[in-house]
This record gives sequence, structure tokens and C-alpha cells, in this order.
Amino acid sequence: MALTGENGAGKSTVLQCAAAVYESPPDQQAEMYELPKRLYASGFFPDTTWETIGNAEIAYSVRDRFKTQDTPYLGTIRRPGTRWRGNPERSKRDVRYIDLSRIQPVSARSGFNMLADSRLKETKVEPFDELQLGRLNEIMGRHYDAAKMATTSASARRRVPVVSANGSPYSGF
Repeated sequence: MALTGENGAGKSTVLQCAAAVYESPPDQQAEMYELPKRLYASGFFPDTTWETIGNAEIAYSVRDRFKTQDTPYLGTIRRPGTRWRGNPERSKRDVRYIDLSRIQPVSARSGFNMLADSRLKETKVEPFDELQLGRLNEIMGRHYDAAKMATTSASARRRVPVVSANGSPYSGF
């Protein structure tokens, strides 16, 4: 199977949703590759300084080739409030999710969770000017109301990209 699309089209989001619907046993190689030991929607879709996930649902249909019935199992993982629900009902399957950030050098990716922690405050903002914002919209094939590089109280040196669409901010996470 191949999943293709332009940057920002949602390819990674689809794969993260698919990985989150299974209860995967801890992987012995997880530590070697700095992968999470178990996969949960909360690990793929965390709250950050700029956005809070709420009223979200991942609905899925799974056909288990080892069961005698050919009827797919329907399920959901949902976050009606502050916590994800539905994790105990997930089917068990060995899943390994490795995205491109996993093959980047550690210096290029480490610490982002710390920078975007929802308890931190934004401390400095460098907004995109009209020309930069126009170019970003053109490259991404989307309309953003605004874009900026921001720092949080975790680090004055490490910047996080943040865009706004329809008045709602979204971090580079």
C-alpha cells in the first residue's frame, strides 16, 4: 500500500490514527529506535501551548483474519473532554510506527515535547510578514490567517512554528 500527497495533506495523521487503534505489545527494539513502548492517540495528538484537542474521535473498522467470522469489528477512540477513551477495547496487533522524524538526527528533533508543553507560556513571537505568509500559503496549498515563529518559557533559543487557520492556532507539532 502507498500513501501519497502534498505536504500538510494529512498522510501522517492517517497513519497515526491507524496505529492508535491497535493495542500493540511493548516492542523490545523501541528503546533502541527511541519509539514509544505502547502507542496511544494521546502520544500522536497531544495538547500543546497553542491547541487543546477536544471533541475528537477516531472511528475504525478492523477485519481480523484470524477470526472465523468475516464481519469487521467497528470501534472508536474518542476524546470527549480531557482524556482519550476506548483504549481498552482496541484489538491487539504488533504495530511499529516510524515516521520521518524518527530518522532525523537527535539534535534536530529532541526536546520539542518540552517546548510545546501546554503548561508553558509563549514568551516571544516573530510573525511572518505578508510576503512570507503568502509564500507559505502558496507552498502548502492552504490559506493561513497568520504564521509565526514562537518561543516558550522552556527555551528562549528554540523556536516553534505556529500557524492560524480560521482564527485557530496550530503548532508545528
